[in-house]
Amino acid sequence: ITFFKTTAIMSSVEPTALRNFARFFTHPVPWDFDLVLLNAGAYHPPTLRRIFRRCLGHRVCADGAANRLHDALSPAARAELLPTHITGDCDSLRPDVESFYASHSVSILRAPSQDSNDLQKSLALLASLRASSRSPSTPTLILCGDADPAPSTSP
Repeated sequence: ITFFKTTAIMSSVEPTALRNFARFFTHPVPWDFDLVLLNAGAYHPPTLRRIFRRCLGHRVCADGAANRLHDALSPAARAELLPTHITGDCDSLRPDVESFYASHSVSILRAPSQDSNDLQKSLALLASLRASSRSPSTPTLILCGDADPAPSTSP
């Protein structure tokens, strides 16, 4: 599992992961990985587009991340860059966003338990999906938006 901010790579990422992400953004070839978007900060649309186009696996929004994804994209891009699933307790999911994604056949799975957070619920969903369809060793990319929506100039 790798955590990644959309406008700057977090300093705690290992050097090997940094090399892999450099290759990830320069290679046009799709990869078999799953994606989890978290409800944190603002998302950078060009980065989202590159990541979604390369993602061959599941694309999961953790609850309110669906709002952030929806709001970050133009209407045309919203219909193109769809998550496959939205999960969590869904206390942050706005009705208009839920309606939009439901109308585009995105699976919305409510997990009301307060014994785990929305990231844990997303990872549990991926584990369940992998067990029934693919290799359990599929890598997962977890995206957090940048707290500052302005582009970052630091490495």
